Amino acid sequence: MTTDREIANYWYNELIEGLRLISSDFEVQEKSLPDFVHLPDEVLNAVSLDTLGLVVEFGLLSKEEFAQVTLLDNALESITLPLDYEEMIQQMKSGDDFKHLRKLARKVLDSLGQPYKEPSISATYIKGS
Repeated sequence: MTTDREIANYWYNELIEGLRLISSDFEVQEKSLPDFVHLPDEVLNAVSLDTLGLVVEFGLLSKEEFAQVTLLDNALESITLPLDYEEMIQQMKSGDDFKHLRKLARKVLDSLGQPYKEPSISATYIKGS
């Protein structure tokens, strides 16, 4: 049986890897995820506030740190993507909004005492037919 502490640890680690994904250059983001995923969606949804309740409860994330993650989440939510996929990719590569996201995510990583390194995505992706 999985304990709440184990669940909190799992979601903390997912947060760190999500921050690493967001803060990575486009080329790293692209190689970290399967070819068939919608890359902009995966990056913009790499951090989920809904999963962090136990993380805060168990002291893995302070309320101040949670507030920083919330600011990042707000920035993620404010991104408006063009309709054309190639334009989305171009925006991810060189858009000022994505540059800003990368800086914010690195700032959160730094505040958590976590180094930047290439993300290790643990999600299992199943390609639909």
